[in-house]
Amino acid sequence: DGPGAHVSGEEARALRRELGLTRRKMAEVLRVNRTTVLRWEKGEREMGGPTETLLELLVERHREIRRSEA
Repeated sequence: DGPGAHVSGEEARALRRELGLTRRKMAEVLRVNRTTVLRWEKGEREMGGPTETLLELLVERHREIRRSEA
């Protein structure tokens, strides 16, 4: 992922599921409306840069924790 790269709807859904979050919980974590999460996942709305960065950091940390538990 580089500048201008966006998280697709499919990727957003996959990352949410990887984190084990419901749409409601992901919305709470990212401080957005649950409908916004649904729109990202349906490809109706693009995720903003800061939100993408936060999601990527959450996923990275989640993966680190899982590796350390293995």
